Amino acid sequence: MLTKLILLYSFSQAGDAAHIQSLEKELSSKLENKEIYSINANESKMKIIKELKDIVNRKESNIKFQKETKYLLLTAGEKGGEALEAISDELLDNNYYIYWGMHQYSAKIKDYKKLKLDHLQIPEASLNNIEKIESVKDIPNVSKTITVPNINPTIKELQNSYDKWNYNKQFDLKKNYITVLLPGDAPDSNNRIHFFSKESAYNLFRNVQNIWKKSNSKKTVIVQNGPRTGKYDPKTGAVICLHEYKTGESRKNAVDKVSEYFVSLLNKNKIPFVFFNFSFEINGKQRIKHSSFDPILFLSYKTKSIFIFPGESVSLIGQLPFYLNPENVIAFYSSSMNEEHKLTLEAAYKNGYLSKFNAKGEIEYPEKPTKLLMDDTTKVANDILRGYNRKFRN
Repeated sequence: MLTKLILLYSFSQAGDAAHIQSLEKELSSKLENKEIYSINANESKMKIIKELKDIVNRKESNIKFQKETKYLLLTAGEKGGEALEAISDELLDNNYYIYWGMHQYSAKIKDYKKLKLDHLQIPEASLNNIEKIESVKDIPNVSKTITVPNINPTIKELQNSYDKWNYNKQFDLKKNYITVLLPGDAPDSNNRIHFFSKESAYNLFRNVQNIWKKSNSKKTVIVQNGPRTGKYDPKTGAVICLHEYKTGESRKNAVDKVSEYFVSLLNKNKIPFVFFNFSFEINGKQRIKHSSFDPILFLSYKTKSIFIFPGESVSLIGQLPFYLNPENVIAFYSSSMNEEHKLTLEAAYKNGYLSKFNAKGEIEYPEKPTKLLMDDTTKVANDILRGYNRKFRN
């Protein structure tokens, strides 16, 4: 049997892309005969349908597969759900296995029959009432996870990224640091944007300042923002920063106002810091991502440093405890968090995977610290294979 693995996701949504690409990597090693195709969920309905039909109508060079081809379609996030809804009428036969992964609950889940859904992944904490629990119980396969699948490099891969990093000479692997990942603006399940405000940035600064003072004012603070940090104007909701700059221009053109405000607080209070701005370099039609996240993660892992991260990043809730000890992974409740973010974070805290700041800015450590040994990607990929084989090999 030939499997045509179709990846339908938003190319511009970093979390959805990591979700689908992590599953592709895991499944590719386990599917014996496969072809892999990618479709951008941001495209128009007509273009998505055309690309899907082209994949279906492409004749196999190997005659034995011409009548034994099945389609494993993976999609993720709200954009993926919208695309799935748009093409549902085109999935005319039973040769598809449809997977939809989510980082929070969506009302579209109730339409799983119309979407021809075979498999749903959702953080278990998002199923927080009877109505939501009832809405997923008849879906053929449901993977209830801690967070979401994500690309989790090996320690060797992280070290390679650190060794190639242009800034590694600035750091000493025998010292400790305070790493801060700035929150980003984030939508809730109704697509209403919650903003990372300057007030929230100030609260984060105060928490960082307290930790720095307790270290006898000796530690350097490493700051990395993300593609959603300061993206929207809180007053109008308009997009004001895409973290983009053109080749040849200064990278400072890609820094958002909230990040500038946060690092100005560090500077004003004479706290030593290094700031790395997430950015996209625009070179003609190319959009090249520049992020220091992987080398910074290796630095934190190697030096057993504190890593402060935003609770609105569901993927990080599941990723950081995979590398760092629970007492060093500290979640910050930012203004951009919605209720489902909080539920997922609280579940991870209760499981002992991480620590968190309370309303007073004090660190609360888990009662029973527990190292996360297996990530959601492996679990979900195994669940998909079981469901896929059950549908087509029986």
